Amino acid sequence: MYIRNIYVSTNGRYPKIAGVQAVDYKPHFLMQGFKIYRNVMIRLHYSGSLLIGDRPIQSFTSSSGEQPVYAYRETYKLVFRKGNLITATDISYDMVKVRKNILSPILYYEKEDNWGKT
Repeated sequence: MYIRNIYVSTNGRYPKIAGVQAVDYKPHFLMQGFKIYRNVMIRLHYSGSLLIGDRPIQSFTSSSGEQPVYAYRETYKLVFRKGNLITATDISYDMVKVRKNILSPILYYEKEDNWGKT
C-alpha cells in the first residue's frame, strides 16, 4: 500500500515530502484552500481493512463531503497485512440490505394508514 497524493490545508509551511513540493489544488470548489503533494509514493505497512465505494447514490449523499459506506452502488472491503493486499471482497449486496433497513421504517411511516402506529 502506498500514499500517492497528500492533500493539506493552506494554513502553514509546506516542506518537501519524499522530495515533492506541495502545489495549489483547485480542481473542485470543495478543495479550495488546499495544497497537494503529487506522487509522493510513500509505502505504508498498514495491517487492517478499508471499505471503499464507487458510484454514489444521490439520495444518500451528504453535502459535508463525508459519505456513509452504504451510500455507494459498489462497495468493497480490502484487507491488508503489512501493506500488502490480502483479500478484496465485494460487499455491495450487504450495503443494499443496509439501505433497505434504513428505508423500511421511513417508507412504513409515510403510508397514511400507518401514521401513529409503532
